[in-house]
Amino acid sequence: GLAFNMREWPFDDIRVRKAFAHLYDRDTLIDKLFFNEYEKLYTYFPASVYENLSNQKYEYDPERAKRLLAEAGYRTRNAEGWLVNDKGQMIELTLTFDSPSWERIHTVLQEELQKAGIKLNLKQLTSTTQFQNNMEHNFKLAFQSWGGLLWPNPNSTFHSSVADQTPSTNITGVKDALIDSLALVYDHEYEQAKREALIKRIDRRLSEICPYALAWYGPFERIVFWNKFGYPEGYLGRTGDQLAIQ
Repeated sequence: GLAFNMREWPFDDIRVRKAFAHLYDRDTLIDKLFFNEYEKLYTYFPASVYENLSNQKYEYDPERAKRLLAEAGYRTRNAEGWLVNDKGQMIELTLTFDSPSWERIHTVLQEELQKAGIKLNLKQLTSTTQFQNNMEHNFKLAFQSWGGLLWPNPNSTFHSSVADQTPSTNITGVKDALIDSLALVYDHEYEQAKREALIKRIDRRLSEICPYALAWYGPFERIVFWNKFGYPEGYLGRTGDQLAIQ
């Protein structure tokens, strides 16, 4: 989803982060651009036993976003029509992408932000440069997706000890005492039911502090094959994934 660099203005303010989450029109993206093949994310551990179904859910709601921005001090617009705070600062950001196909997707967000008085510039970079910028936390707003692990590892992605390390997958700079304490207990817990409960508590806390405006995911694997020489009865092993296909 949209990763907020919480170390810096303007995303050091949780109200701004939540406002952006409410301006993210995922319904339009899924319906108009994705042929309804994806589902909205409400969790950092989707399609697993670790998902917390009671997470805070951020739906598209421009009016709620407007109220949150006003609470954060963004109440008036300048001569160009951009929203400014009490110091006269407008929010102008750059969102990078590594393929032309992303521009049409991010344009939907750009237009929604413009309606709200926020200026978003779109810029194409190479995949290498974009990923390097994200891993080195050289951004304010970024789009980043991650693959899931068989066993969640919150310490590597959400622990405060790696928030300022580069490279680090804690690109948003999550520093939260509750998450740190839960991750430590999780690291020494071997009973699966308790491990699941701990991750669900971490998931809930992440939804509260909103380091990402969560996007979407596909609850499936796409597999394309060419029946040139025949194929076995089964494609996937009992314990493998699509990478195990020979």
